[in-house]
Amino acid sequence: MNSEIQSTFDIVDDRLGKSEVLKELGYETRVRETIESQVKCYFHIATGPFRCLSIGCHYMPSGDQLFTFEIFNTNLDESFLTEDWTRALQDPRAPYAFLLSSYKGDFKERLDQLIKYVDWLIQADDGINRILKGEAWTDCSLIV
Repeated sequence: MNSEIQSTFDIVDDRLGKSEVLKELGYETRVRETIESQVKCYFHIATGPFRCLSIGCHYMPSGDQLFTFEIFNTNLDESFLTEDWTRALQDPRAPYAFLLSSYKGDFKERLDQLIKYVDWLIQADDGINRILKGEAWTDCSLIV
């Protein structure tokens, strides 16, 4: 993997690590997984009993990085994308909130805005909070 791509993933890791919301969910204990053949990097966080938040950064040479935030129920072997959750909430930013080109500024500024949006989503929606903590799960319409 070239140094530009690795540097991008390092910046993403650093910025995600500064989020107070993600820190509360256990970001410090994340597992970083790089898939060189697909130019992706995942940050897996065990957030509660049988729960894992997997944050994916899909590198694109254009600089328009795509991010995925997938919540797994490891007990049931099910998952859903927070993009689907935002659509179900009828958030007007869905699904574009997970593309860096949806934000203004340089790479780091856009990344910070994306993380701020995810922080807001996690804090504002009690359903997501309860799911991440392992207190609830979701109906089948959101499950991947």
